[in-house]
Amino acid sequence: MIYANHLGYITPLQTWKRWNLAGLSYEKSVDEITRNIQKYALPIFDLFNSKENAIEFLRNNGTKFNSYTEDSLGPLDFLLCFADRDTSEIFFNNFIKNCGYKGKVIDLYDQLVSEKEIDLNYSEFVGASQVKLAYINGISIHH
Repeated sequence: MIYANHLGYITPLQTWKRWNLAGLSYEKSVDEITRNIQKYALPIFDLFNSKENAIEFLRNNGTKFNSYTEDSLGPLDFLLCFADRDTSEIFFNNFIKNCGYKGKVIDLYDQLVSEKEIDLNYSEFVGASQVKLAYINGISIHH
């Protein structure tokens, strides 16, 4: 939930899915949810059983936890708290390198230089708050 907001986004479903837990579909839905949790969610949880393993994974792979997950800046907070600055910077720059909206990220980062106040509660686009957090924490973009 913290990473993807919904189980469907880390599975082949690749979308928000509603499961009917009433009537005849209850057992089928619970079985599908259980299989998806076991196959796709629990391996991610297992990765985070060891802070060091999670940091190393994120440094090397970003958030590509499986073939269905998309790259995200979501774990940047975790890295800023538990990893060294170099690791956080590598994670951040790898995301930007592979990001479909790289230009927006770089433009926002460059705008932050002249900002007097940075509002972490306002998000210009998905991930903008993490871009601001990176800037505030001295994480550099390697152009």
